[in-house]
Amino acid sequence: AVGFYRDFLIAKAPETGVGRTGLTLQGGGQVDWYAANDADGGSWLDYAPGAATKYSNLGSGYVAPLVELKTGGSFPAYTQSKIFGPLSMSNTAWFREDLPAGVMEAVPTKYDPGSGAWSDVGHYCFVDYASGQLRTTARDLARFGEAMLGYGAPALWAEAVGKQAVRCLETDESG
Repeated sequence: AVGFYRDFLIAKAPETGVGRTGLTLQGGGQVDWYAANDADGGSWLDYAPGAATKYSNLGSGYVAPLVELKTGGSFPAYTQSKIFGPLSMSNTAWFREDLPAGVMEAVPTKYDPGSGAWSDVGHYCFVDYASGQLRTTARDLARFGEAMLGYGAPALWAEAVGKQAVRCLETDESG
């Protein structure tokens, strides 16, 4: 996954082909991430930073390779040392195999209105795991929420940093 984003970050996506093949959807189909991204207008907006916004899960997935490029370490190790560890979130990980033994996991299910039955669809993962694959318990999530009520201070960063991170970005009353 990180190779996919790293290729995008350094504009090497067309050369390397990471993300072009071997990505199977839950229903069994294949996806070419580059073609899908290009069809949606591409990865980069043609605006100065902050001049325009566009929601993008793909964009939030860039967090992992950016951290890895900057620190030289892995994103899971970084978040463990900078967020999960300081907040005592001991049942939180990006990947199932990194969860402590015995942690109970919720499993996604699908409802069939014809039979009235629920079926287990199994665990899944994302090529852009940093955009939504965090596995945690309600208690650990509450620890993070409690820290953010105080803008992350003092366990994660200075209060001013937390306030900057959650500030309102609207430029006028209309949003």
